[in-house]
Amino acid sequence: MDGQVRFLIECKAIGITLNEAHLRQATQYAATHGTDWVILTNGATWQVHRMKFEQPVSAELVFDVNLLEARPRSKEAAERLFLLTREGISKSAIHQFQLEKDASSPFLIAAVLRNDSMIGALRRELRRVSPGAKLDEEDLRTTLTEDVLKRDVVVGDKAASATKRVRRTANRLLRRRSVAKPSEPEPLKSTGGPAAPTSV
Repeated sequence: MDGQVRFLIECKAIGITLNEAHLRQATQYAATHGTDWVILTNGATWQVHRMKFEQPVSAELVFDVNLLEARPRSKEAAERLFLLTREGISKSAIHQFQLEKDASSPFLIAAVLRNDSMIGALRRELRRVSPGAKLDEEDLRTTLTEDVLKRDVVVGDKAASATKRVRRTANRLLRRRSVAKPSEPEPLKSTGGPAAPTSV
């Protein structure tokens, strides 16, 4: 569309079960052509992957739809398939879908909850519920990490990547605030009192 390849589609026979080898083949083609989106399909199942041009090059499954299993009036299936239509592509609908999916990732939510500002807010709320309680922020962070959140959203590569992303955002915000904060005027230096009169 408009002279751009929006999707690279790898098609297999309808009786074939899609596997990692098929995806690897498709991502190699996409990496060669610099295409962001890969669709792997056997006609019945449609898998949509987002390319990650890192080392090594990989692809992340964004969504999949099985046309033989989806209910005819399934709203979810219809919304997913719309992303692949000409109208959906012209509106960049899949990019918005990916943005929202990424923002609501369990890994990112867990990282945000363990951020300093959120731990501070949690401490304030708990002290309102239990006035007079002495609560240490690091202890709250440990409890949240080890006892409240699932282990698989705070441990591993995806969790580490989400934590770095949240820290980078927090650091950028701090830098903006420090730049925007007006500098205080320098105090006037004392001249040591009034000058002595000159004798004539």
